This record gives sequence, C-alpha cells and structure tokens, in this order.
Amino acid sequence: MMGKPGPEVYETFLRVFEKMNERLPERRYLVNYFLSAHPGAGLREALDLGLYCLNRRLHPEQVQDFIPLPMTLSAAMYHTGFHPLTGEAVHVPRSFRERKTQRALVQYENRAGHPLIREALKELDARHLERLFSEGSRRSAGKKRQQGSKNERYRRKGRVGGRRGSPGV
Repeated sequence: MMGKPGPEVYETFLRVFEKMNERLPERRYLVNYFLSAHPGAGLREALDLGLYCLNRRLHPEQVQDFIPLPMTLSAAMYHTGFHPLTGEAVHVPRSFRERKTQRALVQYENRAGHPLIREALKELDARHLERLFSEGSRRSAGKKRQQGSKNERYRRKGRVGGRRGSPGV
C-alpha cells in the first residue's frame, strides 16, 4: 500500500553497500528508518516487519507512527478506508493502542512494549513467537552492555566512539 519495494530490494542494496564499504578507508553505517501504522498495515504486517528486523538483528530506534499528509494516496486511504485507485477496502490502524502495538512489534527491544507484543501474539495466534521476541530483546541488551564497555576502553585510549584520532573525553 505504501508503494515501496519489498525486502528483496533492500537485501540487494545491503550487498552493494557492504561491497562499497570494503573499499572505503573508514566504515560507513546504515541508519534504518521505519514507519508503523500505515493504512493497509495490520498487526500481521507489523509482526512480519518485527520478525524481519529480529532475524536480521536490526534494532530499530527510528520508527515513526504514520501521520497523514495532505494530497497523498496514504492520506486518502487513512480518511476514507479505501484505496483511491482500486476502491479496495483498506484496514486503517486508528486506535492509539493498535498504533502503539504496531510500533512495539517493530521496536521489540523496548521492554516497555513487551506486554503489547504478548497481547498481539495472542491475538494473532502466534504465542509460539513470544520467546523469540523476549530472547531478541535480551540478546540486544547484552550486546549494548558489551558495546558500552568497548566504548569505555576507547575513551581511556583517547578514541571516543571507536574512531581513531578523535579527541579524548
């Protein structure tokens, strides 16, 4: 419904990006940006995106809840509940709770969203995934602790954030 290409295009881009990164003198990083609660997206689609992120070990921090912009197809779908070009009925996540739940599924690391994730998994008859989401959250929390200690080593050596030649703090 958003008119964006599927994950296979992103995967191709990642491969090209990594090849380019190998040739650069300094490593570059991607910052992913996600949109939740777009018209046409229900809990199942949010779950699929959350699982994709979890399996790719992506930890989305930049997630925006959909806000309708004037004169866009998405705004027309949001306000009418129909796709303006096809006339097809479109699910529109309108309630605060559903929008918050979709965000929680994508930002699975945020422990405050875990009760919402459990409810969504129950509603989707996917409770078998509950452990996967909680383990993914714990795994990433451990990784952040390790990164914190690594950053501390860099600070002591006068290299903030792991970049050589950066002034010490």
